[in-house]
Amino acid sequence: MNMEIKKIGRDACRVSSWSGGTTTEFSIAPENGNYQSRDFLWRLSSATVELEESTFTSLPDFDRIILTLEGEMDICHDGGPWIHLEEFSPHRFDGASETRSRGQVTDFNLMLRKGACTGDLEVLSGSGSEQTEDVYRTLFFYCHEGRMEVLVSGPEPVILDEGQGLLLRGLPSGSRIAYEIKPGTRAVKAEIHEKHENDKN
Repeated sequence: MNMEIKKIGRDACRVSSWSGGTTTEFSIAPENGNYQSRDFLWRLSSATVELEESTFTSLPDFDRIILTLEGEMDICHDGGPWIHLEEFSPHRFDGASETRSRGQVTDFNLMLRKGACTGDLEVLSGSGSEQTEDVYRTLFFYCHEGRMEVLVSGPEPVILDEGQGLLLRGLPSGSRIAYEIKPGTRAVKAEIHEKHENDKN
């Protein structure tokens, strides 16, 4: 996997419409992957839900993680009980489930092809650092509000302002990454691991 360090702003992203609002696609793998044909391993996006009640698109081949960036929503899977989602609280569910929601929100989404990759969303605060485990690990830092700094390599950090993200792919094993969240900032980190032939069952 080739190393990629890419700063991404909302103004450079692909925007599409769905039945309940719009979706901004930050990143998709592989790079030529296509959401409409479901031909992708994973996808990071942010969507607006503009209807008071909406039905999620069925994605039976994918696991999903969602969190609300603005507003709160109630969500229901396969006719089960309604679950209340507060702002910046990740919720994981099966894309095959019949999913309905109530509430107008802006959310952040991670879609993961079942059996091909795993991942998670984490809400960030303060500062921290971590070390990459292998080249098949992808990180995406997203600054929804405020400002944050991410130090990847070299003496100068990458500065992320509101609506900007940083994609890190294929970093050499053992690479050190540090981040600092400025006061009043709300930010999210997505972590994705693509499975490969060296993974053990």
